[in-house]
Amino acid sequence: DTFIKEGVTYKLTSPHEVEVIGAKKNLSHVEIPEYVDYVDFLLRFRVTSIGDKAFRKYSKLIDIQIANSVKSIGDEAFYGCSSLPEIYIPEGVTSIGDKTFYGCFSLYDIYIPEGVTSIGDSAFYDCYSLESVDIPNSVTSIGNDAFCFCSRLQSVTIPNSVTDIGYAAFSYCYSLESISLPDSISIVPPFAVMYCDNLDFFHIPDNVTTIGYGAFAGCRSLSYIKIPKSVTSIESIAFTETELYNDTSNWEDGALYIDSCLIKVTKNMEGAYAIKPGTRLIAYEAFGRCKSL
Repeated sequence: DTFIKEGVTYKLTSPHEVEVIGAKKNLSHVEIPEYVDYVDFLLRFRVTSIGDKAFRKYSKLIDIQIANSVKSIGDEAFYGCSSLPEIYIPEGVTSIGDKTFYGCFSLYDIYIPEGVTSIGDSAFYDCYSLESVDIPNSVTSIGNDAFCFCSRLQSVTIPNSVTDIGYAAFSYCYSLESISLPDSISIVPPFAVMYCDNLDFFHIPDNVTTIGYGAFAGCRSLSYIKIPKSVTSIESIAFTETELYNDTSNWEDGALYIDSCLIKVTKNMEGAYAIKPGTRLIAYEAFGRCKSL
């Protein structure tokens, strides 16, 4: 049920369709056609998918052309293709699997078409040459660590179609300066933009109810953020190591306040402490390790 054509290995998935499952390791250029013939045109099959790990760690691959007949790209399909500079995902593809482009260090340009509904866990993890990405209006979910360690990523557009963003989706994106969540999001996920050193603007929409654990931790340039009244829960270390901690105007009697929310008090606080009038929310572990309180 498998055969090789021009160095590419195909597997039969139905009487008329095949999936790409691999290729010769030394190939630098690969063209995946809409149809592939078998035994001198005796049989013809439509190419509809690229299987899991099909081109995993093909470090010499620098160019791949994918026909529009391909509807799915499997998990780790291009994992570790460290020389691949760009890729055009065909219009018919509806999902990008887990770790699909993990460790594609040279990838600086990618086209994600309308029709893709999900971006898998760690899909673009450590693609540190990627500078921008446009997420189409068809996408509804972005997986855990999806763009983690994309250290040159400067801009990203998240459409209102997205209703779910996984933890650490944009963490360690050191060059990212601003990002806005769509109104469809109700949770700022844990470690969402952790250690995005240059991030100085982040828009939290009005219907967000929870700011997750360590969501903004280590965002050293973040000096201002507006917490909407819809937020009812701020989890631990959400703003630790941000410029918000260094701004003395945010502190009062040893306590850090942001938008009438008590975020943290100094651990050497002693005796009694009165919560500031008008405070509407106390973050998790705000009084943690206050042994003398």
